[in-house]
Amino acid sequence: MASQPDTISRWAEQVSDRLNPILVKETRQALKSKQFLATFAIMLFGGWLISAFVLMALVGGNDDSPYGKNVFPFYFGLLAFTVMLVVPFGAFRSLLAERDLNTYELLNITTLSPQQIVWGKWLSAQVQTFIYFSAISPFVAFSYLLRGVDFPTLIFVLILAMFASMMLSLLSLTFSTFARQRQAQVVLSLVLLGQLVWVMGAGISLGTYFVAEEIIDFSEPEIYWSGLVIASYYIGTFVLCLQIARAQLTFESDNRSTGIRLSSSALYWLTLGWLGVGLYQAIFSGTPPGATLMIEPVYVVLSFLGVFWGAVCLFAATETDGLSRRIRSQLPKSFLLRFLAVPFLPGGGRGMLMAVLHLAALVGLAFAVGQLIHDPKWVHISKFTVGLSCYIVFYAGMSAALGRWLRKATPLFRPAQTRAFAIVMFALSWLAPNIANIFRNSRSVANPLFYLSDPINTLETLDNNLAWADEVMTALLVMGGVALLLNVHTMWRGFTEVVFLREPTADETALFPQSQLANAPTATAGMLDTAATPEPSTSS
Repeated sequence: MASQPDTISRWAEQVSDRLNPILVKETRQALKSKQFLATFAIMLFGGWLISAFVLMALVGGNDDSPYGKNVFPFYFGLLAFTVMLVVPFGAFRSLLAERDLNTYELLNITTLSPQQIVWGKWLSAQVQTFIYFSAISPFVAFSYLLRGVDFPTLIFVLILAMFASMMLSLLSLTFSTFARQRQAQVVLSLVLLGQLVWVMGAGISLGTYFVAEEIIDFSEPEIYWSGLVIASYYIGTFVLCLQIARAQLTFESDNRSTGIRLSSSALYWLTLGWLGVGLYQAIFSGTPPGATLMIEPVYVVLSFLGVFWGAVCLFAATETDGLSRRIRSQLPKSFLLRFLAVPFLPGGGRGMLMAVLHLAALVGLAFAVGQLIHDPKWVHISKFTVGLSCYIVFYAGMSAALGRWLRKATPLFRPAQTRAFAIVMFALSWLAPNIANIFRNSRSVANPLFYLSDPINTLETLDNNLAWADEVMTALLVMGGVALLLNVHTMWRGFTEVVFLREPTADETALFPQSQLANAPTATAGMLDTAATPEPSTSS
């Protein structure tokens, strides 16, 4: 009969075999690295040093003084330094090291999927995070024993720090997938390091403020509603970052768009859903429909939603058209499923279709709410929504058309170059009327049509229903209509290619660089085929 240690050892071996191999490898390397040992030692020594100073102060001071509020920021600063700076930046460097050491190609020829690689790197970072948390926990408990610290608030702040570290680690991994060249690695490293330092400082300040002021009342239902909203966006953003990282590590002929589009669409509808819940609660709590307390949050949410969806549409609409044979072989057999999946499949035409459908739904909802709430200010919100949607359609549609024309001129023109060019053109079109107005010797142009390329001034005109508002709305509708006309043929071709399984035309194949890899085997299959194919015999 096997002894208990042998049983535990066998069970542990079976569990380790089922774990993500990247997690096992990265955890072993990280826990043996000098960086981890040095960070862990600094944390313990810092906690011990702070505790020693506190004990010396207690010996000669008043025992009734609440030292907890004064000591907690130092302990929390040590924790934030490790889990908000060291761990995320280590996750960023771990994936870059695979490229620097030329070991990423070895990962590609394994059976591990890109998502498993990202999960393994992220879980390894979380193992280190939990170790750091376990090391600082006794010191945090010591600050509670010193009085002056509310225990529920203390636990709440620590939980927030843990979730912040989890998100920062995934964001760092996502950033690392964009750094393919040495120059980009240096720039992204500096940018990410600066952002992590800023987030760490903000986290320390926020955590210290929560503990010192004790402003969180856990008996209020608003706290739980706020937590539910934050948790939903946290999960949505987490999934979106995971899909972006997976897409960056996936080979070009595979489907790199559907996961990102579905995640972005989920965040889009999540925002509208929470906005509807907020309006419902405000109306039935007795708030007047035209009150500033109700109107201003709607404008803020719509503005942020417009920026987010504009970025999504720019990336989706400027993709190359056509589907690789690998993706075509994975299309659903059902006509209905193919019909529903069209906007979320790769291709610029289908991306433009996704943008138009979502914006049309937003405009329809705005007018429907305006009919239910009889208030003049909601008419302005409807106009604001139409204007915002027209701007998104115009800039995304013109960028998509420009990308197609440039790819026809030179097949070497890539979607990333189209997006960069579109961003520059958007910035110039926004700045041009304002700069021109400066050189008019302080004589501002009264006609809002002069600022038509500036979304901020134009949407403000629609919002306040100023003079020329009807003319501005007409001009925006014309701009959106022109952008749609330039893309309607591409949208229809993208629709028929999926729904009716239309074969791609020669133009689509020529403009689709991934099609060169459409029938190519994966890196694993290519190496195995090469190894398994015998050399032709020269003897007859």
